[in-house]
Amino acid sequence: QSGPAVPPEQFDPYNSVSPDEEIGGVSATEVASYVRINTRRYLPRFKTLDKSGKKVSWNWCAFLFGPSWLFFRKCHLYGLGAMLFSAVAYLMMCPMYSDYNRALYGVFGNMTAEEISKITDMTPYVERVLTDFFKMSDQWTALLFYLGILFMIGVHLVIGLFGDRIYLSHCVEKIRVIRENEEIDNKLQAMLVMGGVNPFAAALSFYGASLIFQLLLNLFVA
Repeated sequence: QSGPAVPPEQFDPYNSVSPDEEIGGVSATEVASYVRINTRRYLPRFKTLDKSGKKVSWNWCAFLFGPSWLFFRKCHLYGLGAMLFSAVAYLMMCPMYSDYNRALYGVFGNMTAEEISKITDMTPYVERVLTDFFKMSDQWTALLFYLGILFMIGVHLVIGLFGDRIYLSHCVEKIRVIRENEEIDNKLQAMLVMGGVNPFAAALSFYGASLIFQLLLNLFVA
């Protein structure tokens, strides 16, 4: 005999947070409406940060994607600031990249693509590139390069640690602006429209960072 049917567990977008509970002076319902995507993660995290007063938590997506995550979550001003710091890191790494590109061009620059494709043994060419590269670079260039890498990791680390707090402050600020706008009749609908995520801005920031690095590199090559 089969047992009694067990009703499927209902999906809870609030993840056990009460819809009427206040987070940063606004309701969890308003926060959920503005966040829209992945509310099950952010609502409990926002609640913990708000009640404890802590500034630091950990967000893997924020750490891995850095400035692009900030743009994805529509924290555009913070994203621009993070990109400026990333540009400093790129600037520190450019001299070594420039030396390597010059060494690469010195070996393959006068060869056509067809000639390069006919090379069967790349070992002597790679050795020439590395030899020229080490002749061009010095210890200060290498030190600057590694400091740039550490600085870039530091930027991502800061975003990973403070990303949730930044996003909470951003959500609360935008929700209050919508609340105080008397021209908006349906507040929750406005939060749904103005909130959420912006994949286009995230992708644009990623390619924009690559473009900034290329422009800086061209300055050094020139």
